[in-house]
Amino acid sequence: MREKGLTEKEVFRLLLSHKEKDELYEDGRILNSMSTLPLEIARKAHMMFFETNLGNPDLFPGTVEMERDVIRILSSLMHLSPPNGAFLSGGTEANFTAAWYARETRGRGRMLVPQGAHFSLRKAASILGLEFQEIPLAEGYVMDVGALERAMGDDVSIVVAMAGSTIFGTVDPVGEIGKVLEGYDAHFHVDAAFGGFVLPFLEDLGLFRGAYDFRVKRVDSLCLDPHKMGMATIPAGVLLFRRDMMAPLSFPSPYLTREATPGFLGTRASGAVAATYAALLHLGREGYREIVRRCMENTLFLKSLLEDEFEIPVDPVTNVLNVRVSKPVEYRDYLREQEWYVSAIREYGTLRMVIMPHLSEDVLVEFSEELIHAKRVIG
Repeated sequence: MREKGLTEKEVFRLLLSHKEKDELYEDGRILNSMSTLPLEIARKAHMMFFETNLGNPDLFPGTVEMERDVIRILSSLMHLSPPNGAFLSGGTEANFTAAWYARETRGRGRMLVPQGAHFSLRKAASILGLEFQEIPLAEGYVMDVGALERAMGDDVSIVVAMAGSTIFGTVDPVGEIGKVLEGYDAHFHVDAAFGGFVLPFLEDLGLFRGAYDFRVKRVDSLCLDPHKMGMATIPAGVLLFRRDMMAPLSFPSPYLTREATPGFLGTRASGAVAATYAALLHLGREGYREIVRRCMENTLFLKSLLEDEFEIPVDPVTNVLNVRVSKPVEYRDYLREQEWYVSAIREYGTLRMVIMPHLSEDVLVEFSEELIHAKRVIG
């Protein structure tokens, strides 16, 4: 640490030098991220509440009220009544919390997840001492329900389904999975961190059918991330639950305004609560529907630009597109040299692109030309 501090001008000169090294969503070169540029109103709301701490809630009752309103709105969106949930830091904490609750209430058993589920689930199983078991995928890159049925047993603590999977953006057959779980005590968690702010609006547009949320009576909990397609600031996650999951995960904290603190975190940064609240109120269902419509149109547009040159392993269900390539890592690295950022999925031999609101048709045309050129170079 310096003995004498720098001036504000000197500090901001250094900050700017670091900022200039970062990629910017608005440049349109990022196609591997499920996050995007937050709404301006969300950024302003975040800064209004950046110092509040929901870990000490009685000091910040206004922020608590916003959290309750966010839970109420998103519970309605996910067909949960009465509203019930908690604002967390994102899908990783939400998935961990669901697995933690399952272990505390069902014991140290097996966790069953679809192949290729988010890495946070494997991490949670490792931390919690649960046996991690992947269920193979069926046609359409969704969980194989027959394989799940064969894997089930009384030692299963938690089953996780994906609603907007990280790799393919696909939606597991949540209703069928729920039927398999009838007669078992396993906790049923749906990871809709990405799909939670996409699927309801695809339904509105007539582009998706099928229950993935609390309409399936066997679903116990579900997570969705406002900092993805919710257009809020990072970090923002919501865990919804049919019955209170936080009470068994509460620990004494007598020096705070409440004597018990629920969940994993103590201090809970609350700017993202305000950002999510602002985004939900500002956009409304109509605004989100329009964002999702544009993203799906752009996803199908990119597919049309690439399908004559590349195999498309699965038609996009959400705004995620994969193309089959011979050497995914070489393609990814080549594109990175050209300052395009995609994901290399070695396991399936694909490149993965997420078509977020910061991407335009013009950018996608330019990207498709570069990707087709990469095929000529790499083969």
